[in-house]
Formats: sequence, structure tokens, C-alpha cells
Amino acid sequence: MFRFMEKYRVHILLVVLLAMVGFGAWAQLVDLVGRDKRRTIDPEEVYASLNLFGEKLDLSRQEVAEVTRTLEFVGSEDEAGRALGQLVRQEIAQSPYGYPVSKEEQELGLNERFKEPIQEANDGRFDQKLYEQYTGQFLPQFGLPPMTRAKFEARFLEECRLAKTMREIDRAGSEPDLARTFAVCKKDNMLVKLRGIFVDAANFKEQAKLARDANDNLTAEALTTLRDRFEAMDDEQKRALATKGPMVSVDFIGYDFANQADDQAFLDDYRKVSDVSGKSLEQLCAEVNVGEADVAIMKERLNRRGDRYGLAEGADVEAVWNERKERFEAEIKVIKFVRNLWTKIDGETKAGHEVDLAQVAADNNLTHFTWKKKYLRDLVKEGSSFQGQDLLGLQGVVPGQLLDVRPQADVASMRFGTGASDVIGRHVAIYRVTEKEMRPLADFGDPDIRQTLIERYETERGNELRDEAFAKIQDAMNAVMDEKAKDKIAELRGRFEKEIAEATAKLDPEKDEDKAEIERITKEKNEELDLLIEDERAPFRTEAFDALIADHGDLGLVVEEGFFRPFESTREQPIDRMSPFEARARSSLRREFRSLHDEGYQQKYVEIGQVSDVVDSPSYPGLKGIAKLIAKKEISDRQLALRPELLRTSKQNALSALNKERGQRDLWGYESMQKRNFALDPGGFAKGIEQKKKDEEAAAERQRKFKEEQERMLKERGAMKSPDEMNEGATDRGQRSLSTTTGGDK
Repeated sequence: MFRFMEKYRVHILLVVLLAMVGFGAWAQLVDLVGRDKRRTIDPEEVYASLNLFGEKLDLSRQEVAEVTRTLEFVGSEDEAGRALGQLVRQEIAQSPYGYPVSKEEQELGLNERFKEPIQEANDGRFDQKLYEQYTGQFLPQFGLPPMTRAKFEARFLEECRLAKTMREIDRAGSEPDLARTFAVCKKDNMLVKLRGIFVDAANFKEQAKLARDANDNLTAEALTTLRDRFEAMDDEQKRALATKGPMVSVDFIGYDFANQADDQAFLDDYRKVSDVSGKSLEQLCAEVNVGEADVAIMKERLNRRGDRYGLAEGADVEAVWNERKERFEAEIKVIKFVRNLWTKIDGETKAGHEVDLAQVAADNNLTHFTWKKKYLRDLVKEGSSFQGQDLLGLQGVVPGQLLDVRPQADVASMRFGTGASDVIGRHVAIYRVTEKEMRPLADFGDPDIRQTLIERYETERGNELRDEAFAKIQDAMNAVMDEKAKDKIAELRGRFEKEIAEATAKLDPEKDEDKAEIERITKEKNEELDLLIEDERAPFRTEAFDALIADHGDLGLVVEEGFFRPFESTREQPIDRMSPFEARARSSLRREFRSLHDEGYQQKYVEIGQVSDVVDSPSYPGLKGIAKLIAKKEISDRQLALRPELLRTSKQNALSALNKERGQRDLWGYESMQKRNFALDPGGFAKGIEQKKKDEEAAAERQRKFKEEQERMLKERGAMKSPDEMNEGATDRGQRSLSTTTGGDK
């Protein structure tokens, strides 16, 4: 079910959205009716009227705006609002300006949006229970009441009517003729050809590298450069460099099974009497019992991770258990003993008592150790048998607390209890955090930090060298533009120098207040001058680009790409970042230079000769370029004939343009609402529902008789088909009929 919901969430949300249309707007009207009954509006301010349940309601422009705004969003939770919304939606769908939906269209919609997806998500089989489960259980999650299958399908038919009505309302007015649609489509889908010049930071990779000696270590000078960059960082930047997680100091005690992998070595250590405690582990664990559940867990450990106990793959666990039972039972006792010890220490800690883990370890024949200021990621790495994934839990432990390791939901964890860290064949341990810094400062001496600094320096230096090279390209273009506009620029500079002199003539630069005013005036005038100079240089930008391309030397790589359709190019996936420079530059021309792409839906059409701003490619870090639209051509008639979806989109654009030319507004605009009177009659509504029921019953009876006649004829021919096969045939005919009657608009 969740696969179905995820795969077809767009269809589901569409239905839910259609179910919401109208609720909010008409609930708003209910609210208006429910306001002060004595409210009156100056006749001059009445903008629209609504005949609601026999009572005329005058609305001001502001109130109409509120209703139309609400109509665009979601509905009201108010039950009265829902009921009225349902009434209004039915009235619109059944009104003279509503559009009927045939049973074939309804069945086709149900198949496409619900039944076929369920079938696809269920190995090709339609599951009626799954369908009913969806309508009965999942609809409430979208704010809709649970429904039986029959009610759901009736509601769906209503939504189809409303959706179709709203679509047709949007198309109100004379449709554009084919010639207009074709012309708009060609304009919206012009093919473009671009030329660009690019510089790539990868070309400066060797120059950007820090110097190294014969042993591949950084030279003293390079190390100083790197250290200086590190020292120049503020604390926040240094913390951002430390990516290994929190820095912690950890005190722990435990037993290391990995150091006693041999059974006899382990048993000897288990039985050895400690000089400190005066007891052996065997004596300390004497009161620990090994039950059937413990044996089952241990056998599962052997089955899952036998390699840690020296078992060959596919070994007979039962046979191994019988042979090495003494060793395994002793291990279980040690683990449970340490777990019980964890419970006691945790209780003492929570009671506010200080617990010396070193002393606890000595008294109980366990290992004690302390890690001082270690990155959490380093502790998690496999470096010793006491390190591992359990330590990730230290992220949520505050200094003074014990790490509480809990079993996972599945049996794969195979622990003997909570609290102590119990890693199969490795260790059992108790961890306590003594210090913790969630966002530590990076340490220049850390090899990982230093490597990050090296990579960052070389990347940044490569980009700096790229920018320096690209600046030469910009300088070359600026030189041409400055030369072309030099007379006008000189005139502007002279004029502004005079204006600055006049504005500051009475100010004394020796006085602080006057000096500040002189600086303000000068700054503002120079900013204004820069803008005017740029306006004078702009007409020569294309000429400057052409001059650069004609004589670019080795300033960058020049490439051309075209003809292509911009809208489709922006959707293509970037090529591999390791691809050749030219291939990445061509891909960048197609994908990144949006300012040179026509966008018909925004009525944005770019003239040939337009030069872009400088573009840093997000898809190919390090690539930088500037480009020009050098040619455009229309998409061919044949290509358009093969792309009906382009014509459909352009048809809407052509219609919008046509309506704009004629000054027409849509149904929900102010002018339309001012003229239209939605008269809602509950009695008429009830009659309509009753008539709809009769019509549906009559249709069901006709369908029943049709099936009976069909089955009779098939039997006579001796070629009886299953009802499913007949339904498929009816659906196919319905789909063909729908394509014919609605022009393929589903």
C-alpha cells in the first residue's frame, strides 16, 4: 500500500485538492451570512451579490477578494462550511454551465488513478480489499471522511464533473485558431545556438598544489603557508573543520575476550586469582545463572559471528557447543556479571554517589582505561576490541553518566541485556563520559584536519588562479567597451566632477562634519556615475565579445553548442565531472546559461546577440564562462507534429494572449462575479440528488441487461468470456469514445 501511495501521490493529492476546492470559499460566505444580520453596505460599495438559501447577501470588493483568495487554497474544518461547500460544488457541476462526465470517463479515471496503480503495486493483480482499504482508511488522513467503495466512486464522479467544469471555465471565450496556436508554439519553442568562452580551475591544478619535498611531505614554506591560513580562521571556522563529531574523555572498565580467543587461555584467566581482589572471575561470577534463554542467545551468536570464535563457515553449532560448552558458559557469566555491575554503578551514580571505576575494575578483575579528549569518530573506528559502533551512543550522554547500550528491535543484536556494551566475541564493557565538547576546535596537528586544509587550500587556490585568468577575459572586453564609449564616458566624468565640486564648494574638509559630508556626496555621485557609465558601455557588449572570440589567444576555451531546445536542455542530467573540459563546457552552455534561453510561458524572448553575465557552473565546480546567443531557428513542422504536448501548452498561452487582447476576464474575476448571481436552492439540490439516483439506477439496470444479453450471445456462439475480459473490452471502447468526444483531454 505504501508503495502505491508513494508512486501515485500526485494523483492522490490531485483528487484531495479537488475535494477541497470550494470548501473554504463558501465557508467564508457562510461566515459572512452569520455575521451581524443588520449589516448593510452602501449601494455604491456593493460589488457582488449572492442569493444564499433565499437570502440576498451583498458583498463589498474586499469581501469578494477574501472569498476568491480562499477559493485558491484549502477548505474550512467547520461542518456547516463543509455541507455548504458540498452543496455549491454539486450545484456548479450540475448547473447549465457545468459539464457532464460520462460513466466511461469515470471508469477510465478510476482505472488510471486507482485501480491500475493498485494492480501494478500488487504484482499485476487487482486487489479489491486493498482498494476498499484505501477508500475506508486512508482518506481520513487527507481530511476526508471514510467512505464505502460505492460512495467513493460516486464522490469521484462528482470531482470529475467539477474538475472538467473548472477546466472548461478556464477555456471560456473563443478558442484561438490553429494558425495562432501554431505561431505561438513555434515562438515558444525556438531552437537556440550559443557560443561561449570558458576557464576551468582544473587546468591550474598543478600550479595550485602546495610544494612537497622528495619524501612527499610539505616543505617548511608550504607548511607555514597552511598554518597561517589555519591561524587566520575564527573559532567558528575551526569548529566547522572538526567533522569527527564530539570530543570526549571516556573512563571504562570491562573484559577483553579478543585477547583470550583461545578457550584454554580464557579459562585460565577466568580461574586465576587476582592479587588485588583475592578472588578469581569464576568466584565473582559464582552467583550468576545460565538459563535456557542465555544458551539460545549464545548459540545464535555462534551461528551469526562464528568467525570471531574460530568457527569454520557452515560449522555445526550444536556440535561446537557440546565440545566447548564450558568456555561459552563462562563467557555468558562474565557478560551477565558485568551487566549486573553496570546496574549497581548506574544506581549509585543516580543517587549522587561518586564511583571510582578504577577501584571497581580492580575489585572485580576487570580492565580499566581512560581515553583523553578523543574525537567520537576515532573511538568508533576499529582500533581495539573495546572500540566500535556502540560508542556512537556517547553522543547523547552527558559527563558523569554511563553509556546505556540497549538491544535492537531484531535478534541480530543478540545481547544478554541492557546497559553494558556487549560486542560478540570482542568485549563486554562499561563506559562513563568524564568530559565532552560537542563542537570542538580543530587541531592543526591532527592528520585528518591537516589533509582537509591541504585539499581546501589547493581547491581555493585553483579557483583564485581561474579567476585571475578569467579577469583577463573581462579586461579584454572592458577595453573594447571603454574604447567605444570613451567620448561619452569622458563627458560623464567631467559633468560629475563639476557636480561634486559644486555640491562641496561651501564645505571645509578640515572640519570632521564637513569631511564626512564631502565623503558621502562623493560616494553617492560616483555610484551614480558608475551606473550611467555601465549604461553607455552596455550597447557595445556584443561587439566586445565578438572581438574577444576573434582574438582570444590562450585566454580560455571557445565552444559552440546548438541548435537545441532550451527547456529540454535544462532538464538533462550533468555529465560526469571528470569528463573532458570541452564536454563539460558544452553541457554548461546548454544547462546553465538560462539568461540566453527563451521562456515562452514567461513571455521572455531573447534577441540574437545577447551576451550573458559571467556564470559559475553549479554542476561543474571550477568551471567559469560567458556566452552569447548567436542564432535562433524555428522548430520544424514535423517536430511539432510529433510533440502534441507542446501544442497543448502553447494553446493555453495563445488563449491567454487572445483573452488579454479582448480584455476578457475569467469566471472568478471581479467583473464576472459582479455580473453572475449564484442562486442556490436546497430544494432544487435535493431534487437533483433524487434524479441522479434514479438516473444511476436506470443506468445500472441497462448495464445489467446489456451483460445478460452479451453473455447469452456468447454462450450461443460457444465462446463464453470471463466478466473481467468483457469489462476490459468495455473499458477499451470507453477510452476510444472518450478520445473521440473530448479530444483526448482526460
